Amino acid sequence: MISLLCKIKFAIDLGVRPVVIESDALAAVKLIDSGVYTSADIGLIIGEILTKLEGIDGGSVRFVSREANYVAHTPVRMGLSITDEVVWIEDYPLCVERMIASEATA
Repeated sequence: MISLLCKIKFAIDLGVRPVVIESDALAAVKLIDSGVYTSADIGLIIGEILTKLEGIDGGSVRFVSREANYVAHTPVRMGLSITDEVVWIEDYPLCVERMIASEATA
């Protein structure tokens, strides 16, 4: 949940509109979609996610299976071996470019 909130905050800070966050964490997406949250720690995070998304036209979180979103998981796997924070805004790793090209021709 915290990673979803961080992604939303980052997109907002960059001025990205609409903010559509895709996640393969079905349980987390269902909790957010329910709009119901408690005062438990997870509820506070869900509340903040909902508050951020309500302020954005078209803001949403949706479920996408890991298999359907394999291009996004490539940099995630790369990140497991990187100790510093790395952000790609306009450029992206060559391996991602190749995956996108092969997906486009498939």
